[in-house]
Amino acid sequence: MKQDNSGLKILIIEDELLIAKNISINLEQLGYQPKWFSENTDQLTKSVDPGDYDLAIVDIGLKGKKNGIAIAREMRECTNIPVIFLTSHQEEDMILKAAEVGPAA
Repeated sequence: MKQDNSGLKILIIEDELLIAKNISINLEQLGYQPKWFSENTDQLTKSVDPGDYDLAIVDIGLKGKKNGIAIAREMRECTNIPVIFLTSHQEEDMILKAAEVGPAA
């Protein structure tokens, strides 16, 4: 039985354009409504209302002044949106900092 995902909106915050687009395409094929941001991530929380989304997928290693952990922390201050972190980082301190935000995965 196919699950109906058509109403679920997913925010993707990834600074690598190809990765963001690939995630978006795959989510669309599964029936989700993704919207991704790969530029101006420092201003993201001022221009996007995370409360408009059902889930956020956030890259930890964003380029710019704020990393994904800081952006997720800001989002969690104004909404209970579940966050899934993506990263290629394997450092234990980075993983512990990410865990402090209370991600869904």
